[in-house]
Amino acid sequence: MKGESKPNWVTCSRKLMEINGLRISNRGKQINPTSDLLWYEFKQPCPICGHDDWCVYCPETNTVRCERVINDYGRPYHKLEGEVTTNLPEPKKTYDVKTASDKQLDVVYRIVLQELGLAERTKQDLLRRGLTEEAIAAKQYASVIPDTALIQWDDVFERAGYDKDSNIWRGVPGFSKVKMNGEWRVKFCWSAIKGMIEKHDGPFEALLVPYRNERQEIIGLQIRDLDHPKEDGSKYRWVSTAGQVAGSTVANRLNVNVSVYSPMINDIKGGKHLVSDSAWLTEGGLKGDIITEKVLERYFQGDDTLLKNGFVSLAIAGTGSYKLFLEMLKRMQVKSVIVAFDVDIEKEQVRNSLNALVKLLKEEGYTVKKATWNIENGKGLDDLLNNGYLPEIVEI
Repeated sequence: MKGESKPNWVTCSRKLMEINGLRISNRGKQINPTSDLLWYEFKQPCPICGHDDWCVYCPETNTVRCERVINDYGRPYHKLEGEVTTNLPEPKKTYDVKTASDKQLDVVYRIVLQELGLAERTKQDLLRRGLTEEAIAAKQYASVIPDTALIQWDDVFERAGYDKDSNIWRGVPGFSKVKMNGEWRVKFCWSAIKGMIEKHDGPFEALLVPYRNERQEIIGLQIRDLDHPKEDGSKYRWVSTAGQVAGSTVANRLNVNVSVYSPMINDIKGGKHLVSDSAWLTEGGLKGDIITEKVLERYFQGDDTLLKNGFVSLAIAGTGSYKLFLEMLKRMQVKSVIVAFDVDIEKEQVRNSLNALVKLLKEEGYTVKKATWNIENGKGLDDLLNNGYLPEIVEI
């Protein structure tokens, strides 16, 4: 932008500003530690994909980082027409702390999930999805309800053997400090709970889905409101407290759920590194868990058709983050993959991500197969298996 020009921005509220006709957060953040550029979350639909979450905008380069649609070079960056804006308001101070290690995340999240437990309606929803009670218990799904806001987490951690001064919760996404009646208190999922209280006239339940790494350490959580998906139709979002006092983010982490058959979790836990020649690739942590359970259930019923293609599922939170697969595949020494995204590929962003994933995997030397089936028998592979059907596996 020329020096004499004025930036086209106005502050609309404490949390919102408008720049170059785009409504964005007034809190900028770095997404690349080697660059000083600040990126701002959209407070309107992304101009590239039309969704109102995940995507960010950099006024200084007039560029959108879209998490669902890639450019011609396989990158998420999209240059917009018009001038750039350099005369920005001072970045709002953030209070994030460095995200904890995988080991610490695992310790804290296990304490959290045990404390929260699983409400009956949430449990019935998981049973309906095809999981057994044993699998539900082993995977440690949990519920968030209004009373979650009342939990005294310092007391919870003390009962688990961690005194208040240990601050074991610091650096764990989902935790932050909230000032109440003049005192700072440790809270979990505080913003999400407040948001659900505003949406619901009465009680509510939300499901927490753990994401595990290749050592079966719980390194992240996703939350799903059972009644009210987000306005853009998405059901799950990350438990994160980025920008909140003593909060931390899930960004820039390998957020891939490595799902194994539930009785195997404790065998792998304890520092052991999971290795597999092949793996199923899908979208959604819960979906990955269900696929793994169904593959092994069929094996123990005498049908090893699916097991021949792999006993572990890797799941990303959204198709736009398909590149995360690559690092995990390398860690686990995988040689062959079966791509098993939902078959609703009429959605352009899903189709683009699927094609880009296949291209990337083949370029990296993996044997790539694809699971296909009739959508009338199930939208996702989890639905298909629950309905008693098998996919066709074809090499591509």
